[in-house]
Amino acid sequence: ALEPTEAIFFYGTFLRERAIPALEDQPLAQRTTFKIGGPARWLVSPTTPEELGAVILAAHECGVETRVLGGGSNLLRLDGRLDACVLQLNRLGAHRREGATLRVQAGANLPRLVKESIAAGFAGLEPLAGVDLEPVGRDASSRGGPKARAQDVAQLAKESGFPRLPRGPVLRR
Repeated sequence: ALEPTEAIFFYGTFLRERAIPALEDQPLAQRTTFKIGGPARWLVSPTTPEELGAVILAAHECGVETRVLGGGSNLLRLDGRLDACVLQLNRLGAHRREGATLRVQAGANLPRLVKESIAAGFAGLEPLAGVDLEPVGRDASSRGGPKARAQDVAQLAKESGFPRLPRGPVLRR
């Protein structure tokens, strides 16, 4: 295992050499509804699924913690530094239809996805509109609205053959 200073050096070098969109010591406050939160060591915004995979793998190999930041509407973060790579996936989120299947990347805007999927003739995603998903195994709802289970979404991903990534703490969207 790398020493913390070595991990920071090697991971920062990886991001710079690959020209991956990353901001160092970026305050999270400007990305949350409550406007609170200290800086993240790195705020990384991958632009392709391959880049996302490389960022996560490099962080895992360097021993750098990764967290995912959604829209920031339900995020409360202390003002101290978060010594981790925070992934902001809003540059991803593409989706495409393949016959009777809808393939969706991480970072998709759920309300927009639901609207577009209905327009394309798909059904079943409606409960996800306006719902913040909790970690797998917990019910999630938006102020008493429709309920969705993250485990159902995870099961669909598993059945679709999506690769599993290293586990880490989750920053709720």
